Amino acid sequence: MLKCLLLTSNIGSLISKPHLEPEWMQQICDVLATTQPDVFAIHLQEINGQVGSSHASRLENFLRTLLERIHLEHSSQRGFVIFNSEGTSVDDPEFAALGSIYWFRTDRHLIESWDYTACRFVPSTDEIVSRIPNNRLRKTSGSHFGTHLDQKRFPADMSPSGIASRKGFIRTRWRIDGCVVEFVNVHLFNDSDNVISVKEHPSIYAQCRARGMRWLMELINSDSLPGQHVAIFGDFNFRLNLPALLERLCHGEQASLSLELLGPDGTTCLHPLAPKDCEPDAASLNAKTSDQPMISNCDINPTVIIGRRVFDLHGVLSDRWKYSEDLLSFDTEMDVFADQLKELPITFPPSYPFDAASSNPHAYARTRCPAWCDRILFSPNMLAKLRPSIEPSGSTCPVTYDMLAKDSTVGDHKPVYLYFSLDTSPG
Repeated sequence: MLKCLLLTSNIGSLISKPHLEPEWMQQICDVLATTQPDVFAIHLQEINGQVGSSHASRLENFLRTLLERIHLEHSSQRGFVIFNSEGTSVDDPEFAALGSIYWFRTDRHLIESWDYTACRFVPSTDEIVSRIPNNRLRKTSGSHFGTHLDQKRFPADMSPSGIASRKGFIRTRWRIDGCVVEFVNVHLFNDSDNVISVKEHPSIYAQCRARGMRWLMELINSDSLPGQHVAIFGDFNFRLNLPALLERLCHGEQASLSLELLGPDGTTCLHPLAPKDCEPDAASLNAKTSDQPMISNCDINPTVIIGRRVFDLHGVLSDRWKYSEDLLSFDTEMDVFADQLKELPITFPPSYPFDAASSNPHAYARTRCPAWCDRILFSPNMLAKLRPSIEPSGSTCPVTYDMLAKDSTVGDHKPVYLYFSLDTSPG
């Protein structure tokens, strides 16, 4: 059995707001110290911050601190570090602002890395592995990893805007005690305009994400090895079915809600969401997609305000996000890949967008509808190999799929992790 800890975190706001870094680091180190895994994999997105290369020096300090903290907490022998940070703009065809860190207990397990050009596994030597001797980071540039990784951006024609963006993936393949596992760090397209997102489902953004995932899965399948296992974890940017959610708010337990759309020029259109005891006319039935102000015979109580970067529920769901099982019914983007990718049941609140400026660690920013963007997915054969972890005391630790920093402020995204044992036996 192989004890594994997989973790994904979009650190864009963290790099931009360095005062949040200590708590984020502490959360990572706490779960690492508690689990003491044989394999520790971290996938990071937006490593250059939310505004690009202006935070290059911050990233260097962040990486150094993170690796030194991991080295102190984790008694592994080797670490493999990939940071796609040398590019500075979307004009760089390989720049995807992704970072992947892998640490292994090489004193207990045989670790080999796949060479994507030579098409063979090689032992994890210093030539392809970044190490921290004597608690000091010895920087290893991307060129040293050479062909032991595959990194690409999604083609521009898959983007909602039709132009290049810093969205893409990095993948590495490992053979651990004979078990082949490919780890994929991915960052999919985001919803840039809420007004467009509420008009239909799947939205144009969801359709682009689906195309990107199909392209990625085809690439993975094109050169996969027999019996290979795949774990894809990162910021998928999956969003809720917003038209259906708004319909639920209209016809559910709420009394009289309305939808206020903010136009790009600052104008406001009021779209009543007819409560179930009203008889809306034909135009009202299309309120979610109409570009014209609507009028209802019912009393209007403006509650939901939506603009390009505004999604203000005015507290309608503030007490429900923490206990959000019923809202998972609106999380449907994964359904398209249900035959290729699997996920453990979600029992944690949406991981995005938390208000990084708020003293309340549970507060969401009024910019996007909260959603489970940060996920950990598996190929079906890998999911079948997941086992509860056996602790040194002999007790069994259940497979844990959860969100860190539930009671702390660590940025707009909160890290999501999975702790389990992987059955590496054949079959």
